[in-house]
Amino acid sequence: MTIGECLVSHTECPWFNRPPKYKGAENGCFSDTDHIVPQRLAQTALSKLYIHSPENKQQLCREAHDDKTAEGDEPLPERETMLSSVLGQIATGELAVSRDIKRRLLKGKYGAA
Repeated sequence: MTIGECLVSHTECPWFNRPPKYKGAENGCFSDTDHIVPQRLAQTALSKLYIHSPENKQQLCREAHDDKTAEGDEPLPERETMLSSVLGQIATGELAVSRDIKRRLLKGKYGAA
């Protein structure tokens, strides 16, 4: 998790009056890495690769992250969508995997969603 400055910090934020989470912070508001599709939905090897890939991550204000979590989970995409995304990220170098994993992905031997 990468903790950083919250760009929308305000006094009504439930984190505002808490101790700072990172060096140089003026208050308790912070942003951190959010998995768009949450980590708890990673049940297969393919879904784990997808969920932990850069394409499924965003830096988000903690207050917004808490609100998003309370609204419910973003669903896991279809298997072909995840596979296409993972293979694309591997091809561009955004996602590094072993040769064995890459070979399994290309042969269709990684688990379905």
